[in-house]
Amino acid sequence: MNIVDMDSRGWIKTVFVLFVITVMMWSGGMGTGVLQAGPENPAEGETEKRWIGLNGSWGRSQHIWSDREYYGYRNSQFGIFYEWETKPMFNLGLNIEHTYRAEFRIANLWGTIPLSDDQVSDEEAARTDEHRTTLDHQQVVFLGIRRWVFLPDSSIRPNLHLGFGMSFTDELLIEGGTLYAFNFTGGGGVDIDLSDRWTIFTEVSWEHFSNGGQMYLTNNRVIGPESINTRFGFRYRY
Repeated sequence: MNIVDMDSRGWIKTVFVLFVITVMMWSGGMGTGVLQAGPENPAEGETEKRWIGLNGSWGRSQHIWSDREYYGYRNSQFGIFYEWETKPMFNLGLNIEHTYRAEFRIANLWGTIPLSDDQVSDEEAARTDEHRTTLDHQQVVFLGIRRWVFLPDSSIRPNLHLGFGMSFTDELLIEGGTLYAFNFTGGGGVDIDLSDRWTIFTEVSWEHFSNGGQMYLTNNRVIGPESINTRFGFRYRY
């Protein structure tokens, strides 16, 4: 697709994605600690923080980004993750713990959602004015998530997160779609320490995935279910 042909909505979406990625990379650099004053090694008695954990969530459709609202869309997810602390590229004097999370999820998608004429075959478009598809799919999701944890010295810590990744479904969601999709998640939550090693947490996040693989998100055949998910889980520091 020629970039010149992109409409204003496509430009806005592209700029937004690039802005979010830039913020994530600017605020922390995979533990490099570039431009941050201080010793290269952790202080005596301190160890690098690393965790493993599990979580589960349930979500229902909530339109924010997509051109169409996918009423009736539901999902449940189970995730396993590895998380590690990283030093920020620019500390700015803020008392915030920065972490990265690599997460693998298995999701179930269900519900009956409306489609428009350009998301179905010509025969189906001519047959009826109302088009729908019923989701009964499984999906595997791979995400890289950036987390900002406030009040890191407290046993109860609010936090924010942004994440990007890819997913693969067992069957096509719509005619002419793809088995793979690009995923986004963003939201916040609370971590609560049960001990020095065990933490439980809850999060609320907005989740989106685009099926169709169009670089600039302007193709009418792209399907983009979105949901607000409530997540609960625990993690273990080792």
